[in-house]
Amino acid sequence: MGMPMYLATCLWLACGLVSERPFTPLVPLQANDTCSRCNGWLLPGTISERMDVPLRVDSDLPELFRGEGVLYATTAQLPPFAMKDGRPVPAEMRTQRSYGFDGLTHSFDVFLYHFVREPEDAPRPKRIVVYTRNRGAAAVRVTPLQMITAQGEFSAEDGPEAALGRAWLEDAWQPAQAAFELAPREGRATAWTMATSAFVNGMVRVQVSPLESAVTTTSLDAWVVAVDAATPEAQLTAACERLLSTGAQSQETMDLAIAPPTCHVRRVSGVSRNFVWRGGARLDVNRLPADGWSFLMAAPAVQVRDCPEARQTHGMLLHPPYVHPETVGNYLVNYEITLELVNTSSAPVELDLRFGKQDADIGLAWQVLSRDAQVHTAWAGKSKTHDLPDNTRSLLVEPAAATSAQEGRLRLEPKEERTVVLRLTPLPSSSLPFALKVVRRT
Repeated sequence: MGMPMYLATCLWLACGLVSERPFTPLVPLQANDTCSRCNGWLLPGTISERMDVPLRVDSDLPELFRGEGVLYATTAQLPPFAMKDGRPVPAEMRTQRSYGFDGLTHSFDVFLYHFVREPEDAPRPKRIVVYTRNRGAAAVRVTPLQMITAQGEFSAEDGPEAALGRAWLEDAWQPAQAAFELAPREGRATAWTMATSAFVNGMVRVQVSPLESAVTTTSLDAWVVAVDAATPEAQLTAACERLLSTGAQSQETMDLAIAPPTCHVRRVSGVSRNFVWRGGARLDVNRLPADGWSFLMAAPAVQVRDCPEARQTHGMLLHPPYVHPETVGNYLVNYEITLELVNTSSAPVELDLRFGKQDADIGLAWQVLSRDAQVHTAWAGKSKTHDLPDNTRSLLVEPAAATSAQEGRLRLEPKEERTVVLRLTPLPSSSLPFALKVVRRT
């Protein structure tokens, strides 16, 4: 359905003569703390909370599981479940930390990212179900939408994460089922994945509205439940309700009986506010150093202790103690970036805009906001084979057309100024944070 209306007026490479407006001061990021990833430069920006779908539920730990049962829930305490070695997760580690959370009071998203180990760790395929219950005093209308992907090679150019990223930026929601009503204290299976014995990732959107005009707030709880894939769809509600007091067994190697170690980011499970990160800079490209400008992106608090201004994550409203109190994944979080690039010299300059990471892999879905704003997806990093020499990929080259890494071309004539508007989102399976780079074309 295309880009949001407030972005529809943005033009890619808006050209003009150099204006007198000042350039953005570039702040280097430096760290002494061993956990910090403070390197490169600060890209100024702000977090803007989304008002249309204010809340987000992340279900990503246990990422690997076996059996049936709850994977995550927005309840005060998670149901009993065991770790891979069979030890039970203590009750105090299942008692969630709340920062003012009082139910899913508006429409919300649920991010799903789970592996079913088949045939080694599970006797038969599973279906992952989002089950919701009305905890309010008035009936509500629920309209469930989803985008679920599971086909293709994990962490690949055409894999399920890339398909999900494209669907996300294209706003390509599909009805999960027909809209339905939930009476007070009533629950129902709301959306579900296809049967899977491997990897599934996706997003479910639960649009909630009161049925009575006098009601101004709603409140729901949500569970993410793994059920036997052979369960008929008409019986999914009953299957979930039989499992709400049972957690699926974790197959993670990490110890969920303890809080995350000092520098360990871990995965994300919890409830947070949905947000968009908006930022950018006005840059004199003739000051570009030989290795370009590398801006730190998608960094959580634990990794920016020495440069807190570079944090681009949001604190959680609810989470179990075995994860950090912030959204450390930032998968499918939208970044909207405006770069004003100015050539103040008397000679032309050619540039490229890139993304990447030196020590791991990062995938992005992105649009360069022109009139058609086509969505692209690609991966870069140490295990990828189509990178440029600095382990990056160009945002100005269509990946599907490239059989090998290619530099993008952005030419600025003498005394010319251009504005580039980017919209991008990190793909699931990425290792964050990552670098957004402006480099001189070789």
